[in-house]
Amino acid sequence: MKVTIELDDTAQPPFAVIHTPTITTAINQTIAKIQQDEVAYIIGYAAEKMVPLQPQHIIRFYSETKAIYAQTETSCYLIKERLYQLEKQLPTDFLRISHSEIINIKTIVNLELTFNGLIQINLATNIKTYTSRRYVKQLKERLGL
Repeated sequence: MKVTIELDDTAQPPFAVIHTPTITTAINQTIAKIQQDEVAYIIGYAAEKMVPLQPQHIIRFYSETKAIYAQTETSCYLIKERLYQLEKQLPTDFLRISHSEIINIKTIVNLELTFNGLIQINLATNIKTYTSRRYVKQLKERLGL
């Protein structure tokens, strides 16, 4: 993709123009990346302590017993935000795979197709999870399958 940057003191706020013959997945991902307000860290809670978590160290966010947790290689942390809020804040390395889970796609070790049409996702540190049927198409598009 060719990129051209034009400096203009009157461009407040900065804006981007994309010239393309068709809208592709790559174009949609570029648009999402440009529009995204990425967070530097997310606050997790463990044993009455607040812990700043960098998104790249988080393997997944999941819902369990009406609470949201962030799982890293070493621990799980309670998160105060809801999944839909996290989905808007997180970098494009994160993908929603079900109503109750968002994963970091950089931590995917491998994928296995199941007999019922779901995809088993094996993540770092031997975490196994499944995408729901509703999110299979998004997973395939994001991974280029």
